[in-house]
Amino acid sequence: MHMVWRIGLLGWVIITMMSSNNIDIAKVADAAVSKNVMKKIDAINSMGPYLGVVVPNTFEMGPLLNSPSFVPHHHLPFLDFA
Repeated sequence: MHMVWRIGLLGWVIITMMSSNNIDIAKVADAAVSKNVMKKIDAINSMGPYLGVVVPNTFEMGPLLNSPSFVPHHHLPFLDFA
């Protein structure tokens, strides 16, 4: 359990550092993201700030979605581009 939190915290720290240094995360990443998905991400980011969560499976996504602290975006509650 502690390992999951450490990995999540590390990802959050990296994203925070990159965004605070004005580094375009989409240009740094090696993953292929379609133009359609990037348009959705850009549209949501323009209304931000939002926190993105990367979850490896639905089992680990359940507690987040069931938490009263989680408030999804009303137009795009999730974005799966794996």
